[in-house]
Amino acid sequence: LVSREVVIECLTDEVAVIAFEEINSKFGWTAIDAFAKSNYTFNDIVPSGMGTEGNPTRFFVVMTKD
Repeated sequence: LVSREVVIECLTDEVAVIAFEEINSKFGWTAIDAFAKSNYTFNDIVPSGMGTEGNPTRFFVVMTKD
């Protein structure tokens, strides 16, 4: 699933990665909550990028299914 602010990728049936550019992204946290309600557990959040226009900071949330 891809929106203007959030990218969700299910790597397997048990692993999902949610990516967004703003740590306070309403859409990012809504996606995390939706996965949590579907028995996924938050495992890690990994920042990436340099915070520049050409290389913006992105946050990758890794969740696994219980």
